[in-house]
Amino acid sequence: MSKRNVVFLVIGILLMVLGVLVGLTSGWDTPVRYNELVAVASFDPGEITSVRAETGDLELRIYSGYDEPLEVNVYGMSSKRVRAELENGVLTVRQTEDNSLLRAFQSDGYVVLWLPDELTGEIKASTESGDIFVNGLGNVGLAMALATSSGEVSVYDSVFVSFSASTASGDIFLGDVDAPDGLIANSSSGYVSLSGIRCAGASARTSSGDISLSDVRGESVQAESASGWLGISDVRAAEVTLTSVSGDVSVWQGDAESLSVKTSSGSVDLELEGRREDYTVHMTTSSGSVSGVQPGGDGDRILTVSTSSGSINVSFTE
Repeated sequence: MSKRNVVFLVIGILLMVLGVLVGLTSGWDTPVRYNELVAVASFDPGEITSVRAETGDLELRIYSGYDEPLEVNVYGMSSKRVRAELENGVLTVRQTEDNSLLRAFQSDGYVVLWLPDELTGEIKASTESGDIFVNGLGNVGLAMALATSSGEVSVYDSVFVSFSASTASGDIFLGDVDAPDGLIANSSSGYVSLSGIRCAGASARTSSGDISLSDVRGESVQAESASGWLGISDVRAAEVTLTSVSGDVSVWQGDAESLSVKTSSGSVDLELEGRREDYTVHMTTSSGSVSGVQPGGDGDRILTVSTSSGSINVSFTE
């Protein structure tokens, strides 16, 4: 092949590549800054019965909008990547597909939902890898369900009718949350932390992650982990159930009418409110050591501890 033909071939290939690039990127926005507001949509809360948000790899933030209309704000990426539509009372906020080559050069952005206090109904929000952050909601009429695959869920200073959060590998942090009808926090391998919780029933579960509960009040409290540590502090409930396979269980200032602790090989260390005389103790262990208390008693409070090979240590505040 002559040099002239080689030159023409190279030019032809370059033109083809340029045409593909133009086709892929045509119509897409140029890169924007992370905190740059690029789209706003407003909706009348009186027309909304439920909200569905699916933001994929984008971070989702949900705040109180007080008396203002419900707003959807999009920051830091092309506004074409997020759609907000209201149909038959259901507001859907969804991340759209983006195959643009420019997407690789854009900064990550986020979506903000401003929920007015008068809004009631069900809020379902999910992401793939984006974090979910909720703060300051006082909507007593809201039932909220959050889910993410690898993102983190953080909820603070909020009130709901009921609340649930689930992740595959992301952590869950809940602080100062009221949910009269119940609260659920589940993760496969993430860390779960509940603090300042007020609800009828609280449940925290994880397969391999640790669980920390502090300042929790409710009729019933449940915490379960296969191999993670359970750390319980200042939990007051009629019934508390703690379950672990190989992880340790530690309780400080435990105050329950009925406390049940079960683990296979993890150690159990309990500091309980009141005196030994207040408790009826049921205890089972195969090979683990026991200190601080022996089975028996006729107190009104019930303590049940079961372990195969882990040690058991129990103390009382009085």
